Amino acid sequence: MLLYNSPVSGNCYKVRLLLAHLGIPYETRDLDVVDRSNRPDVLGDLNPSLRVPTLVLDDGRPLAESNAILCYLGEGTRFVPDDRYTRAQVLQWMFYEQYELEPSLAVVRFWIAYSGRTTSSEIGSRSRTSRCMRTATSRRKAGSTSSLSPRCAAGSTAWRRSPVTFRSTRARPRTRELA
Repeated sequence: MLLYNSPVSGNCYKVRLLLAHLGIPYETRDLDVVDRSNRPDVLGDLNPSLRVPTLVLDDGRPLAESNAILCYLGEGTRFVPDDRYTRAQVLQWMFYEQYELEPSLAVVRFWIAYSGRTTSSEIGSRSRTSRCMRTATSRRKAGSTSSLSPRCAAGSTAWRRSPVTFRSTRARPRTRELA
């Protein structure tokens, strides 16, 4: 397998982490997340959105989008439950992570740590959302049945009582923390 990757991408990290937990050998080709000028040449025939991660399977078929890759790799393992309802809860968490947490936390982290382009209004807006999402994450880890405070109600129903499925979050390497 070949993973088109960026070392600074959280979405690529999720794929690398699952590959490691499953012991699946793979190669990487690292792409720059800031300079995307070579993306059409490198990913054009593999992924129309020209984004990483993109995984090329051993038979040559490409698969894009981190959560689609996780579902594919996790099928038949402990990471994707056999029970239909529990599997739907896994997907519920994955959608929540991708559409609520990632834009709020990862984008600000990237702006501050890697891009060099930030404005206080951009960070301020996303930081308020980030605080709400961190509150939700803390409550979920503590076992609360109510994920979010009323101030942070956006997206709360998708996360309520959802099981922690990709338990591998504990194996996450330490990265530079934002204040």
